Amino acid sequence: MTNLRSFRSPSFLYPNGAFLKTNTVELAIHITNSETEFKKQLKEQGINAVVRRNESGRIYGIMFIDHESRSVWNASQLDRNLSANRFND
Repeated sequence: MTNLRSFRSPSFLYPNGAFLKTNTVELAIHITNSETEFKKQLKEQGINAVVRRNESGRIYGIMFIDHESRSVWNASQLDRNLSANRFND
């Protein structure tokens, strides 16, 4: 069985055969300047981003909902580059 955590590709394969295009998320990070723009860019691609914050407003988690593949994943499960710490910088 393939270790999905180490799977490095433009798309992340889910156990049910669906995938989330991590390159779509990475591109949205690079071409947007705010959380609102980031979410809007992803929404245009059929992906919702849910940002979780602590009481002081620091991001501690991001969840992506891919409506096309009907899959939900935490950003840190997809790629270390998508962890919440990246968004707090």
